[in-house]
Amino acid sequence: MFNHKLSRCPPAVLTLLALLVLPGAGPGILATDPLWAQGSATPAQVQFEDFGSRIRSDGAAYVDGQLNVICSVEKVGSTFLRTMSPYDGVGYRSITLDFSDPIPGRRSTDFPDCLVPEQDENPDDNYSLDTCGPNDLSDVRCYFLDLFRRGAACTRVTLYLSKNRDFQGSADFSLEFACVPISGTGNVRLLEASGANATASLYRHTAKNRGTTTREWVADYSMPFKCTVTRM
Repeated sequence: MFNHKLSRCPPAVLTLLALLVLPGAGPGILATDPLWAQGSATPAQVQFEDFGSRIRSDGAAYVDGQLNVICSVEKVGSTFLRTMSPYDGVGYRSITLDFSDPIPGRRSTDFPDCLVPEQDENPDDNYSLDTCGPNDLSDVRCYFLDLFRRGAACTRVTLYLSKNRDFQGSADFSLEFACVPISGTGNVRLLEASGANATASLYRHTAKNRGTTTREWVADYSMPFKCTVTRM
């Protein structure tokens, strides 16, 4: 049975095969398996350049299959990274999202405080996102929609965030970039968000009646970042 939070998600979420049970895939085949293991994609790694970035690594590249990381490139060219798989492997990884550079005048009056609680949680330090500063998050899902698609000059980038790890096919926040420029050839792509291309919108995902969810806009930020994605 699908979690009630799934029934009204952004379209990109529905393509994140690493979140849901694959319909028709047969028993034991979960989308939380690396996509290359399902025969639909190839393993990959993502290396963030931390200096001057608002999206920072924990010090090393995120390599598929290492320390619970899931990272793969689908045949259609989209790329998926998750810092934590549902399996009880050794170790875990994290990504830091730094919301220290909000765009003036572009914040919802519904969220006047820096600490924004996850859906269905009380506003406290353990279960709230600091929307005015850095957050070290161990459950981040990054989706680069057109990264390896032939002829793509930029790609939509969405990061799904949960303060507590969540394997129910949902997320409590999302950070969304409209079009981040792409460069590179062959099996290597460089993503660099700067200037106007670094503008990103933060949303909270909130459960509603009849098992649906909605996105609530929180604020817009300047979130420059740079990363290199290598298809292995």
